[in-house]
Amino acid sequence: LMIDLLKKGRIASNDMLIELYDMNFEGLIDLIKPDYVIGLSRIGRPSNAELIAKKEGMIAIGGFPRGHFSNVIANNINELASISRYALDTHVVCSRIVYEFEKQLIR
Repeated sequence: LMIDLLKKGRIASNDMLIELYDMNFEGLIDLIKPDYVIGLSRIGRPSNAELIAKKEGMIAIGGFPRGHFSNVIANNINELASISRYALDTHVVCSRIVYEFEKQLIR
């Protein structure tokens, strides 16, 4: 499936499963028009995954080996937060946030 996504730009069955768009961060913001954008970075204000997942809006996850969000992305973020005092791998941050969303769905 991932090969189809990279070659054709989409994965479809009866319904569209996933589609690849060629756009920058500002284009994504224009497309989905979130009311609020939270950036997750180790240099953000201390918070936790549960509190972040309760907020309405879009979450942008850092995940840089070195450095931080570019100025273009930072200028589109309303709140910069951190869910750990340690640098975490991106997949760990994603897992923690998704888990908190799942908990909200079953409540």
